[in-house]
Amino acid sequence: MSNTNPDNTHKAADDLKDHELLAAIASSDEKALQQFFNRYYKTLVGTAFNILKDEEQAKDIVQDLFFWLWKNRESLSIKSSVLAYFKRATINRCLNLLKKNQKFSDQEDWQEPIQASPNPQELMEAQELEAFVAQALLQLPERCRLIFTLKRLEGLSVKEIAEKLEISPKTVENQITKALKHLSSSLKPYLAKNNSPP
Repeated sequence: MSNTNPDNTHKAADDLKDHELLAAIASSDEKALQQFFNRYYKTLVGTAFNILKDEEQAKDIVQDLFFWLWKNRESLSIKSSVLAYFKRATINRCLNLLKKNQKFSDQEDWQEPIQASPNPQELMEAQELEAFVAQALLQLPERCRLIFTLKRLEGLSVKEIAEKLEISPKTVENQITKALKHLSSSLKPYLAKNNSPP
């Protein structure tokens, strides 16, 4: 008589490593998708929130990313860090939303959340991202960088910036759009790393 437990014929989803979970998801295993969601949802929402400063938008971004994962489960191929891949995907989607809405915050938008016991690799990735952003901002023309800084770091409205610099609100909007386009373009090498999805 066999004493094999049917529940032990394969690894439980919560025991699987990231790449094993993705392989299970590729085979349309919904339990594996749920476990992957449980494992990284909060982390990715934190990444999105630090950029958008809007909890609902952050949740929407991440939920949409998981829908994307399920839709493309059979063709998805990640050969490097799975968490890094999805963090970059989250950042990419946030930048696209910012570009669409021209929404900025007055906090450290681009910093990754620092956890109580930070992973050295995650800290390195956060520092790398900040370096990319800082370098991109330095490449902006002085007026464009000033307007972007007033909007992002000081939290001034378009009208307040226009009055402060004695220019039209339309000029302020155009400069913000220009800065964001440049920032998005400059971050492409970072976002493309590890084949980040669109």
